[in-house]
Amino acid sequence: MFIIRVIESKSIAFFLLLIFIINIDAYSKNTENMLYPSKRNKNLFEIDNIEFQGNKNFTHAELSSVLFTRTTRRNTVHKILEFYYFEFNKIQNINSYLPPGALFSMEKTLDRWSPEIQYYEELKVDADLMTLKEFYNQNGFHETTIHFSFEADTIKKKNVLEFSIKEGPRYSISNIKFLGLDDVANEIKKQYAGKFKTKKGNYFNEDDVVSDVNIIQMTLLNNGYYYASYQQPVVSRDSIKKTDSITINFNPGTRQRISSIVFVDSTFGQKIVTDVMKTHQLFFKNGDWYSRKNVESSRQNLQSLGTFELVSIDTSSHAGIFTDSTLPIMVYTRYRKQQEWGLGLYYNITAIDNINNVGIEASYLNRNIGGIAQSLNLFTRLELKDISRYFDAEPEWQLGISYAQPFLWKINNSTVGLSGQLMHAESKIMDYLRLSTTSLSVRFPTKLPAWTYFNSLSFDLLIEWQNPTNFESAFKDALDDAKTDSSKYIVEETFRIYKTLFDEIKSSPALKPTAFIFGYTMTGDTRNELFNPINGYYTSISTDIWAGIGIAKYWRTQYSYSQFSSINKYTVFAFKARAGYIHWWDRDNSYIPRDRQFFAGGANSNRGWESRRLRYFTDRVLFVTTSQSIDYAMDNIGSRGILEGSFELRWRFGKPRWTSDAVAEIINYGVMTGFIDWGNTFHWIAFSDDEYYTELKFIDYLKGIAVSAGLGLGFQTPVGPLRFDAALPIYDPTPFDNLNKMVFTRNFALQYWQYHIGLGYSF
Repeated sequence: MFIIRVIESKSIAFFLLLIFIINIDAYSKNTENMLYPSKRNKNLFEIDNIEFQGNKNFTHAELSSVLFTRTTRRNTVHKILEFYYFEFNKIQNINSYLPPGALFSMEKTLDRWSPEIQYYEELKVDADLMTLKEFYNQNGFHETTIHFSFEADTIKKKNVLEFSIKEGPRYSISNIKFLGLDDVANEIKKQYAGKFKTKKGNYFNEDDVVSDVNIIQMTLLNNGYYYASYQQPVVSRDSIKKTDSITINFNPGTRQRISSIVFVDSTFGQKIVTDVMKTHQLFFKNGDWYSRKNVESSRQNLQSLGTFELVSIDTSSHAGIFTDSTLPIMVYTRYRKQQEWGLGLYYNITAIDNINNVGIEASYLNRNIGGIAQSLNLFTRLELKDISRYFDAEPEWQLGISYAQPFLWKINNSTVGLSGQLMHAESKIMDYLRLSTTSLSVRFPTKLPAWTYFNSLSFDLLIEWQNPTNFESAFKDALDDAKTDSSKYIVEETFRIYKTLFDEIKSSPALKPTAFIFGYTMTGDTRNELFNPINGYYTSISTDIWAGIGIAKYWRTQYSYSQFSSINKYTVFAFKARAGYIHWWDRDNSYIPRDRQFFAGGANSNRGWESRRLRYFTDRVLFVTTSQSIDYAMDNIGSRGILEGSFELRWRFGKPRWTSDAVAEIINYGVMTGFIDWGNTFHWIAFSDDEYYTELKFIDYLKGIAVSAGLGLGFQTPVGPLRFDAALPIYDPTPFDNLNKMVFTRNFALQYWQYHIGLGYSF
């Protein structure tokens, strides 16, 4: 200890680490043919490894996952701290050499890491032995024998829990019978026929049997058999033929129709929603066969109106009389506060270019202004657009009123609603130009039957009055600031569509709109969750087209598809593809509103580039532009085509065992993503297609795909993770300054990293 005290303070850490490395093999003394006692408790033995012998049909990971027993897993700091704690305790008067309270602090830290240590408990292992046998039994191995031993591995110097398995033969299915279904209508039997996983000749699998039983049970419950039930499946084994015969007894009961529907409201002083309106939200009516699925869909429909805090739908004697063949239904609704004044922050993502915006909003909201769950919202906002650009985010002031009516009329099984918004916005773009925009949008959202691929449809109408209020002075200032001829050219092209707009405003009647656009959107959505999906797909096809009034003469179509697949409890694979194209009529005398142009790059696009900064350039465009002059136009002029996508692996941390429950719960909300983004925008509007893009061939679009990859960290919130992504370009199809297209071969390649902050996953 004298040596430690005279060593320079900078060397103490290295010296202690050296002692640890030298002595690490002596961490637990080995006594031949005996278990290694735990350093923390000499009377207990830690489980260092769990091994399986004889398992041929299931992997180590599959078998380990069914065990309650786990192995000790100390983290590196835990190992080091524990070593020094016990070494220090061997030294007399150690406290005189250490800072006050050092050993106490070490002890408390080790206590917090106690969950990382797993001791051998025979009762627990006995229970795991039975669990393993049941696991094999459920998968057709009815003759499996398993034994375990807990011994020291003198070579690896570890305590090993070993399960020795003799799997035996795997039984196949000789016959499966579903009894009690003779009186079920044939049209109902057809709904589950052919959907079974359990078939004659297959290996026995209990999960498949349960799945098949559930298919029949849910079909019965959704077709009037409210009292349907079944008994535990009976499995008869033939130990000679090694087969199983399965018999399941069902008791469908009498088929039930709905005899009456009664609404019960707890309004708490709020304005009541009419029974007629609530009836329109139901997927059942008097006389229909009872369907659990339709009841749940109706409950969700009512809940989505936003007027109710709670919706419950169930049978009740308060709604009528039960008979042998009829059921009375009560719909209970508990109202939420309908009128709210609010002031606070908000966050959104634009629909076309997927940029992140934040702002502050003052609003008044009425959720049931007319008695049929119509909502009215008055608001004023100060919004920062594209916060991925950090300090370059563009401010916009908005004042508006929005109205939504969830039900307008019904067409067969589809319901049509109505929503509209009148808004005025003042924004500044390009550091020079002020844009004044008044818009009226009307939408007819339509819910289609759930069984269709596209389960929603919307028809949209946009009327817009857009005015570059200071065009002349802004154009002059921009030209004055341009230092080169190429810069002046870019300025002229950037301002050209706004000049067309400015000239139209001067020569047209005051109330004539600059844009009159009709559109529709079809959406198919089977995601299990909106913000954190782990399975399902999302498909959207949209089209906007000039309706013959105004000078926004374009036709735009866009397709996007996302797929989500759960790999395991904590990991999800996600895929996205997006394509869009704009046809522009009469280029010299019309314009395309900036929020209808395509931009790429940013937190929700190809993350290897800044937002709005990714586009494909032909050689001629590169020749007339420079890296200094092009930035000006890239932020403000979009493209007429886009093709992009992503592959993303999303991993949730889960609850670690090495810390307290409170800390583990926090860590459980952590997420990590690994991603590859690809895509680009084509036909930059700043340059004429006739002059610069006519020679593009199909292969050019493939060669023009930019690729990047990266990692992200986030913390889960109710609306998706608050995330930080870092991405590095891999392939840059049109680099400036004649750099190599493969970014990682360039000098100082790491300088091209891009960083993005977002709320919610990128798609």
